Amino acid sequence: GSRSHIVMLAAAERAIIENDPNRALRITDELLKTHPKNFMVGRISVSALLKLDKIDAARTKISAMGFDGGDVRKVVLLDLVAKHPAARDIF
Repeated sequence: GSRSHIVMLAAAERAIIENDPNRALRITDELLKTHPKNFMVGRISVSALLKLDKIDAARTKISAMGFDGGDVRKVVLLDLVAKHPAARDIF
């Protein structure tokens, strides 16, 4: 139920802090199957991808979450990507 969702979310956040983005991604990918538009899950997932310098994958992930065009959650997540140092090389 939702409690395990919270536990998994905490584990994903801990994985980011412990600099294990691959573990964070495994957890968030699992969570996104059941919580596709969850901002917290998305933020951790995007953060993990950015730690791996996977800029395009981060953008793809945000698109896959299925937010509507002007959804503020989508705007915030895309902004995270845009601010990443590796993203600046692309523009």
